[in-house]
Amino acid sequence: MNEERTERLFISYSADGAIIREAVARRKSAGHTYWTASMDSLHTALLPPPTCIVEVYPVFMQTGRTVRHTLPECLRAAYKPWDGCPDFCYRSVWGASPELASLAFPFLRQVLSVPSALLVIAHGHSSRQQAPEPGIFVSNLSRFLPPPYEIHLCWFGAGSDAPCAEDIFPDIRKRRVAVLPFLAGRGMHYRNDMPSRTLAAQFSKEILLLPPLGEILAPAL
Repeated sequence: MNEERTERLFISYSADGAIIREAVARRKSAGHTYWTASMDSLHTALLPPPTCIVEVYPVFMQTGRTVRHTLPECLRAAYKPWDGCPDFCYRSVWGASPELASLAFPFLRQVLSVPSALLVIAHGHSSRQQAPEPGIFVSNLSRFLPPPYEIHLCWFGAGSDAPCAEDIFPDIRKRRVAVLPFLAGRGMHYRNDMPSRTLAAQFSKEILLLPPLGEILAPAL
């Protein structure tokens, strides 16, 4: 039977999210001990003992198959060599936190001091139902940046049925577009999937690619 002691485990997708993962862990743990790992290092990471209840904090921006299915499978596999497995208590992804918009506001207000539209771009899914977190973030951000600020949301990802940047550019009124990746770190998607200046030029737009949201928020946590 597990002890009553509860440990907190903060997990990012890969090492690219380590900076924001550590910042989130410190903020949520408030001086208490915590454990951290990335999904690609679970087999070698130092993990809480299996005799504890483990609160799992996915430092991910969106819910999806990876968080709902792959992460639990990876954790069970990581504990397989142990004599037992903890009781896991899964918390919401970090991207669902209502504080993201308020933390991002000071940075974005400065960026938008030069007349610009803000284009938030998030990871798409092959299913017709997209993860809710990017839309929640945009909705919350709109309270801090109401009209005449111009905020749009689009998605990247092969197979996604949601609008991509190419679909949204014709609706953007301003010429300068600040692109905000709804990502934790500078991983594969940041390096390979952001809208290009060539694409923007086809719609008479100029783009400014901002750092990933996680990187922007890390110093404020």
